[in-house]
Amino acid sequence: MFVFTMNKRGLKKAAVVVGCAAVLALSAVAVGGAISDTRAASLSSTQKVEFSSTNEMLTYLTSMGIEADLSSAKVDQVRIPKKWDDDFAAFNEVIIEGGLDLSGYKNKKVEKWDFVALNRSDEEQTVSAILLVYKEKLIGAYLISRPSGEVQALVPPAQSSSSQSIATAGEVQQSDSAQLEAAVAEIEQAAQQPGALPSE
Repeated sequence: MFVFTMNKRGLKKAAVVVGCAAVLALSAVAVGGAISDTRAASLSSTQKVEFSSTNEMLTYLTSMGIEADLSSAKVDQVRIPKKWDDDFAAFNEVIIEGGLDLSGYKNKKVEKWDFVALNRSDEEQTVSAILLVYKEKLIGAYLISRPSGEVQALVPPAQSSSSQSIATAGEVQQSDSAQLEAAVAEIEQAAQQPGALPSE
């Protein structure tokens, strides 16, 4: 038979250590889940976009924080290369950052729509929002600065949903902290009652 005895001070320390570990674990899960949810929402929202008109393209660009100039719109037919070199693979990584992927469209002819992004351009650089469309489906999107040629992913602006996700994670942490304090108080109260400490 094994006998285990713990005084009130030891019981309090054990409760605090266990509670802190629980709060850290729950916080990590909550923040990780919020980041995953945001990323998943970004991917699913862009992967299902289809256009039947230029007005729908403008609406999409507006949702991405781009003020596009319809009068500047240009469209070309381009072919996604069948074999990719390192440069094109790096370019596709930029597309993937925006939640899309060109790898399923190798050797396909696609429409390349080019819109001047008025709110991103200045006197030195003209920024264009590029939409790659295959059979009315958005398969790629990016921003390009001219004359520098710098390419960036087209991603939604930092919006209230991401800050709400972070706030929600903070609220979860505060809620867990309050539950931990209540649990510690209950343990301390139970430890003060005679015969409450474990004896085996």
